[in-house]
Amino acid sequence: MKLNKQLIKSTIIGVKVKIALVRKLHHKAIITCLQGYNIDKRAAWLRLGFSYALESENQELCLKMLKRLQAEFPNSLASKSAAVFYSYNYKEENLFDSLTELLSSDCKLGDKTRIALKHSDRLPLDLQRQVLLGTLLQNPKSIGANMKLGDIFFNNGDYHRAINHYSAAKTLGSKTADMKLLPCYHATKDDVKAVALIINLTLRWNRLNLMKTHNLLSRFVPFYPSTSRQFFKRKKELIGSHHKTLSQKDLIDLRYVSGYEDTSDKWLSKFIEFGKKWQPLFEAAYQNDGATERLACISNGKTRLLKDTDHGVELFIPTFFFNHKTPNKSIYDTLRKGYGHIIDHVLNSNLTVVPRFQYQWRHADLLTTLKPICFHSVIDRKGIVVQESTLSGRVNIDTQGYAGFSEWARTPIPTDPITDEKLIDVNKFIKTFNISRNSKYPQLERDMPTMRNRYIFFPLQVTTDSVNALRNLSTETAIKIAIDFCREHNIDLVVKRHPECKSSNIDKLLRVLDHEVDVHISTSNVKDLIERSIFTVCANSGVGLEALLRGKKVITYGISDYSKATENAATGEELFELLNNSIKNPKLDIPAAFIYDYITVFSHCIHDRNGLTTRLNNLLH
Repeated sequence: MKLNKQLIKSTIIGVKVKIALVRKLHHKAIITCLQGYNIDKRAAWLRLGFSYALESENQELCLKMLKRLQAEFPNSLASKSAAVFYSYNYKEENLFDSLTELLSSDCKLGDKTRIALKHSDRLPLDLQRQVLLGTLLQNPKSIGANMKLGDIFFNNGDYHRAINHYSAAKTLGSKTADMKLLPCYHATKDDVKAVALIINLTLRWNRLNLMKTHNLLSRFVPFYPSTSRQFFKRKKELIGSHHKTLSQKDLIDLRYVSGYEDTSDKWLSKFIEFGKKWQPLFEAAYQNDGATERLACISNGKTRLLKDTDHGVELFIPTFFFNHKTPNKSIYDTLRKGYGHIIDHVLNSNLTVVPRFQYQWRHADLLTTLKPICFHSVIDRKGIVVQESTLSGRVNIDTQGYAGFSEWARTPIPTDPITDEKLIDVNKFIKTFNISRNSKYPQLERDMPTMRNRYIFFPLQVTTDSVNALRNLSTETAIKIAIDFCREHNIDLVVKRHPECKSSNIDKLLRVLDHEVDVHISTSNVKDLIERSIFTVCANSGVGLEALLRGKKVITYGISDYSKATENAATGEELFELLNNSIKNPKLDIPAAFIYDYITVFSHCIHDRNGLTTRLNNLLH
């Protein structure tokens, strides 16, 4: 121990030797060795001991070192930052207070900013926003704080405030702020700024910038036809000039994969194997990028130029075909198989096919008068629109749109009773569905919340989802009505957040609701939450359809592809009245004809080639 103490007091000992020594010392030994140190060196050694304890996941030693730091150096950066690190790793409920204390201290501005930006990400989004705003008050020139705040406001759908922060970051020198501004300009319908930004970024392209920016730009160019020709011409010129120096992965990425798709090396072999039979289709689609005339088409297995007299389809190829890696996107594989059957069917027909890449998931930019086949879009004429189904392993097919924008959503439920044979099919499907625990999104197998009463289930949605335009009420208004109703009838409300939701407004709402005795925030499997509920209330979430198929009444306050089979509220008063009626009579009375048509006309299993073929033939001919 004497040798260790002498080594510690040595002024020439290296940092690595010091760290190695600290790792061998007990907490009391470190404190003992510090007795002869001046203040600066004592603080440094305590901070070093804290770092070791943190690295070795020794919470007890961490806490001892933290308390010693706070006792001896309460206002130092070492003390304040250690409190943040301890909360970040062991006591998240104290993280907000620790960060607030750090920002209000007299520590160096750069150090405070760096620590706050790095460690605020574990806070709930509404508290993270407060910390970042506090950081900006102290350091208005922080690019990182502006960019993070821009992301938070963008995910809330508060695009104007997002623009303010992204623009500030751009002025301060951010190289990526332009890429954040583009979707904001598009969302706010500021077409002039969006077009100017696309042109500016395109003109600045060199090989490096092309690789970094083409994905996002390609997603928005279809909305602005005036820039399309210039954009794709410049892109093709650069690809041609660098063709010999680009890797096979980069070539495929630049030619086909424009979107948010993950294009790592791992999926390259899968893509090549998957795309072999459709290579002419992909090449023709690439040729048609940016074209307004002399479009390439495939007819009788051969590629040629489209003629005015040709009859056929304008076939859009969505970018999910090229993503074979993202683990949490199981729907990609479902879509590849379902949409792949459609492509095979069209190519094997006698139709002329004009291939187009659909870089923007919710917008197919039609160039011909041919019948369009596209993904997740709303089109202005009869065609074929494909969307992933709420039901696992299935795709929906409509003539004009998706979800509540579909023609199917506006088609009345048949009033004639279905045949016994069809009823058998309906019962078989429902039985199979109820046995399964599958849902559109992966579900956590968590214990159900403990409740004193029966409950109503209220699943939430992604706040920026396009179908929110079809809601009749805001989420906050609907939840308030549901809470008032539940209290009046002495029942509970269970709320589940959408797994893809990143909204700080929803964070704040859930934090408020979590303090209500009769409201429970749950992360349990939706199947369990549905089955044990009295009934379900939602806007137009896919969970509503799951609840119907699991035999539960559903009250909606928005339009969806299943809302015609629910109790639908147009106003807050109607919602309260429907809740009141449903608590008296919660029994579901869903027409079998609705389910039969849903699973045979609108929604199709990706393994049912006959069903898909029949549906396609009806729509194409």
